[in-house]
Amino acid sequence: MTIANAHPDLDEDFMPCIACCNPFLKGEFLKLLSYVQILSQVISTVHQSAALPLKIGFLGIEQSGGALYKPQVLSFRGRWLMLSFNGILEISPQDLGKRGFMTIRNIQSFFKRVLLKILRGMKILPSQNHLEYSGPFETWSIAVNSSVGYESKVVLEKVTRGILDVLSGKAKYERDGSTFSALPKSDTAREILCELVDENFVIIDFGGGLGGNYIANREFLDKANVFYYVLEQVNFVKTGQEIALKFKLPINFKAHIEEVDNKKIDILILSSVLQYLDDWQGILDSLLFRHPRYIIIDRTPLSDGPTQIFVQENEGYYETKVSYPARILNRTEMLREFRNYEVVREWKSNFDPENHFGFLLVKVA
Repeated sequence: MTIANAHPDLDEDFMPCIACCNPFLKGEFLKLLSYVQILSQVISTVHQSAALPLKIGFLGIEQSGGALYKPQVLSFRGRWLMLSFNGILEISPQDLGKRGFMTIRNIQSFFKRVLLKILRGMKILPSQNHLEYSGPFETWSIAVNSSVGYESKVVLEKVTRGILDVLSGKAKYERDGSTFSALPKSDTAREILCELVDENFVIIDFGGGLGGNYIANREFLDKANVFYYVLEQVNFVKTGQEIALKFKLPINFKAHIEEVDNKKIDILILSSVLQYLDDWQGILDSLLFRHPRYIIIDRTPLSDGPTQIFVQENEGYYETKVSYPARILNRTEMLREFRNYEVVREWKSNFDPENHFGFLLVKVA
């Protein structure tokens, strides 16, 4: 559609005279510029005037994924601009007040997310699996003081919403609090778990959130009648136990490995967790003391350089700012900790940046 002259009251200098269709089509750079012109002028005006009455409205609320909405109308200084953004603008319910209006406080961050989506779609910026870090920092404690913290209740709330959406049938799959309408087409760790699991296996999912991995793989885990444990922070354990009870999930949530009754561990899962631990070597030693037969490591950032400590920024991912310390581990240093284990398979993460890896290790002694 053409947005030029969309409304007679709109300022000429505000509206670019360029057709705006789907900006993700190849060769549509002029259309990208038109979006950038709109957004940059709105952001500039917001920056200059804290009282700008910019509102997001709807031409019939359209659900997307059961939780997000696609705005169809943009109000600029009280004048309504009719636009179809083809799903580029997605507002969570937390972005909107009771009357369906965005507050001035989050307008700038909202439009920043829009620009990032456009630029990533045009492959001008890295794709959405790009992670941003600040640092490096000399010590973990310094990084902690420079971050908000993973223990923030906002993280738990987001993961809880995602898990409940899956369990209620609104979504098929949850990862890091985000929900998806289908299981991933490629998930190496899942494929390996399916190959390894056997009747009455004991599985420890360290840092397993609210059991999303079990829920996504119930089809074959239930058949094997496995004993599944999730080791997590106390606040996750409490919420996980409540969800498991309500939905009759055979998941055991524990805060410490010492609470696991089974002495034998068949599979230890370490997915996107080692990098977020202060004493990662000490915790790993306590887990390896149980001599698991197989270890699945996944989504772990590694480098050939020295291990460094950063703060992982999560701009726009949570409702409020949440950041936390994270290590990019030296590859050799990490693998050295798994004494008496052999790496039998290695892969690049299916979901994360290029430096994130996965491994299957098998006990040899």
